[in-house]
Amino acid sequence: MATFIVNDLADPHELNRQYPTTVHIIQDVYKQNVKEDYYVKLRRNGAYFWVKVIEVDGKTITGLIYHPLSCNAKFSIGDLIIFEICYAFDIYDPYTFNLIPRSDQANVIPQ
Repeated sequence: MATFIVNDLADPHELNRQYPTTVHIIQDVYKQNVKEDYYVKLRRNGAYFWVKVIEVDGKTITGLIYHPLSCNAKFSIGDLIIFEICYAFDIYDPYTFNLIPRSDQANVIPQ
Protein backbone atom coordinates (compact mmCIF):
# COMPACT_ATOMS: atom_id res chain seq x y z
CA MET A 1 0.00 0.00 0.00
CA ALA A 2 1.35 3.40 -1.02
CA THR A 3 0.16 6.94 -0.29
CA PHE A 4 0.05 9.60 -3.01
CA ILE A 5 -0.58 13.33 -2.79
CA VAL A 6 -2.65 13.97 -5.91
CA ASN A 7 -2.56 17.40 -7.52
CA ASP A 8 -3.54 16.50 -11.10
CA LEU A 9 -7.26 15.88 -10.69
CA ALA A 10 -9.78 17.46 -13.05
CA ASP A 11 -11.55 20.62 -11.90
CA PRO A 12 -15.28 19.80 -11.79
CA HIS A 13 -16.38 23.41 -12.28
CA GLU A 14 -14.21 23.85 -15.38
CA LEU A 15 -15.54 20.64 -16.98
CA ASN A 16 -19.10 21.65 -16.08
CA ARG A 17 -18.55 25.00 -17.83
CA GLN A 18 -17.21 23.22 -20.93
CA TYR A 19 -19.87 20.47 -21.00
CA PRO A 20 -22.90 21.78 -19.07
CA THR A 21 -25.31 19.15 -20.40
CA THR A 22 -23.09 16.10 -19.83
CA VAL A 23 -20.99 16.90 -16.74
CA HIS A 24 -23.01 17.03 -13.56
CA ILE A 25 -21.38 18.08 -10.32
CA ILE A 26 -22.44 18.24 -6.72
CA GLN A 27 -23.04 21.68 -5.24
CA ASP A 28 -20.13 22.99 -3.21
CA VAL A 29 -22.28 23.34 -0.09
CA TYR A 30 -22.43 19.54 0.21
CA LYS A 31 -18.66 19.16 0.13
CA GLN A 32 -18.37 20.44 3.68
CA ASN A 33 -20.50 17.50 4.87
CA VAL A 34 -18.21 14.69 3.64
CA LYS A 35 -17.37 12.19 6.39
CA GLU A 36 -15.32 9.06 6.86
CA ASP A 37 -16.76 6.03 5.02
CA TYR A 38 -18.41 8.24 2.40
CA TYR A 39 -17.34 7.86 -1.23
CA VAL A 40 -16.06 10.69 -3.43
CA LYS A 41 -16.11 10.71 -7.22
CA LEU A 42 -12.98 12.16 -8.83
CA ARG A 43 -11.66 12.51 -12.37
CA ARG A 44 -8.07 11.94 -13.48
CA ASN A 45 -6.54 11.16 -16.89
CA GLY A 46 -9.92 11.49 -18.61
CA ALA A 47 -11.84 9.01 -16.45
CA TYR A 48 -13.94 9.07 -13.31
CA PHE A 49 -13.29 6.92 -10.28
CA TRP A 50 -14.54 6.63 -6.72
CA VAL A 51 -12.51 6.54 -3.50
CA LYS A 52 -13.64 5.66 0.00
CA VAL A 53 -13.00 8.45 2.49
CA ILE A 54 -10.66 7.33 5.25
CA GLU A 55 -9.88 10.70 6.85
CA VAL A 56 -11.14 14.27 6.65
CA ASP A 57 -8.81 17.06 7.75
CA GLY A 58 -10.51 20.34 6.94
CA LYS A 59 -10.64 20.48 3.14
CA THR A 60 -8.07 17.71 2.71
CA ILE A 61 -9.34 14.18 2.16
CA THR A 62 -7.51 10.86 2.37
CA GLY A 63 -9.24 8.29 0.19
CA LEU A 64 -8.78 4.57 -0.32
CA ILE A 65 -8.62 3.02 -3.80
CA TYR A 66 -10.99 0.05 -3.48
CA HIS A 67 -11.40 -1.14 -7.09
CA PRO A 68 -9.00 -1.49 -10.05
CA LEU A 69 -8.33 1.68 -12.03
CA SER A 70 -7.08 0.90 -15.51
CA CYS A 71 -7.07 4.58 -16.50
CA ASN A 72 -5.05 5.50 -13.43
CA ALA A 73 -2.36 2.83 -13.54
CA LYS A 74 -0.32 4.76 -10.96
CA PHE A 75 -2.76 3.64 -8.24
CA SER A 76 -3.54 0.12 -7.04
CA ILE A 77 -6.21 -1.33 -4.78
CA GLY A 78 -5.33 -0.46 -1.19
CA ASP A 79 -3.41 2.71 -2.06
CA LEU A 80 -4.31 5.95 -0.36
CA ILE A 81 -4.60 9.28 -2.14
CA ILE A 82 -4.64 12.69 -0.51
CA PHE A 83 -6.57 15.43 -2.33
CA GLU A 84 -8.57 18.59 -1.80
CA ILE A 85 -12.38 18.26 -1.56
CA CYS A 86 -12.77 20.95 -4.24
CA TYR A 87 -12.02 18.22 -6.83
CA ALA A 88 -15.09 16.15 -5.89
CA PHE A 89 -17.61 15.64 -8.69
CA ASP A 90 -19.99 13.77 -6.41
CA ILE A 91 -20.27 12.56 -2.83
CA TYR A 92 -22.02 9.33 -1.96
CA ASP A 93 -23.34 8.46 1.49
CA PRO A 94 -23.45 4.65 1.77
CA TYR A 95 -25.59 4.78 4.89
CA THR A 96 -28.43 6.53 3.08
CA PHE A 97 -28.31 4.38 -0.05
CA ASN A 98 -26.94 1.17 1.52
CA LEU A 99 -24.72 0.64 -1.52
CA ILE A 100 -21.12 1.14 -2.63
CA PRO A 101 -20.59 2.98 -5.93
CA ARG A 102 -19.19 0.71 -8.61
CA SER A 103 -16.56 1.63 -11.14
CA ASP A 104 -19.02 0.94 -13.98
CA GLN A 105 -21.24 3.79 -12.73
CA ALA A 106 -18.73 6.34 -14.01
CA ASN A 107 -19.58 7.79 -17.39
CA VAL A 108 -17.10 9.16 -19.89
CA ILE A 109 -17.30 12.64 -21.42
CA PRO A 110 -15.57 14.01 -24.50
CA GLN A 111 -11.95 15.11 -24.15
